[in-house]
Amino acid sequence: MWLNRAKVLCPNLVVLPYDYQGYEEVSAQVTDIIHRYAESYCGCVEEVSCDEFFMEICTYDNDELDINIPEVAESIRWDIEHETGCTASIGVGRNKLIAKISSEKVKPNKSFICEDWRNALAQLKLREIPGIGYASEQKLTRCNLNSVMDVWELGAESEAELCSILGKHSGSKLHQYCNGIDDRVVAPVRRKTIGAEWYDSFSNFTYDIILTMSEYLIFRQCTIKAITE
Repeated sequence: MWLNRAKVLCPNLVVLPYDYQGYEEVSAQVTDIIHRYAESYCGCVEEVSCDEFFMEICTYDNDELDINIPEVAESIRWDIEHETGCTASIGVGRNKLIAKISSEKVKPNKSFICEDWRNALAQLKLREIPGIGYASEQKLTRCNLNSVMDVWELGAESEAELCSILGKHSGSKLHQYCNGIDDRVVAPVRRKTIGAEWYDSFSNFTYDIILTMSEYLIFRQCTIKAITE
């Protein structure tokens, strides 16, 4: 929910000041830790947000399992907590989808290695699948599809049914996710936009946005081409 909407619904809402620089500093520390481990295991990192990452590492040496994955996951969590004071959840799976679901399963302070993707998906509501928002959920609910299990029960007709409800692209993607298929690769993404919100008077807006953006850019050692509204 957006802050301005929350203020409308709750006029007496007390909004605590945010520590933008503090968030950035901790995010940078966590980023360094994640990249450190990725480099140690010949892997790569995709930064999803200031506090969410996908990491892919090499777990084999001469076709033999050479890394204790649970130990690596716990070591990363330990380093994050002891270097930043923040807890972390880590999910390990065969692809991005399963890793994400595994991480959500153990928030806010644990790791989970998913070895049975069917068991992990069997417990999910369709709304918990990435890409399924309120509108899509309502369409599926009207067709008595509420969970991954409901999709499985459609059998061979499941993909066609989902496409008829959500459209070809979204229906096929949901069908793949419900069957544990996610072909998205873990790839570094260069950040192209920076977003923020202000609710003060216009006179404060210009000063605040310039100050905050300049602090961010200096901290991240970035440059910009344009500011839009």
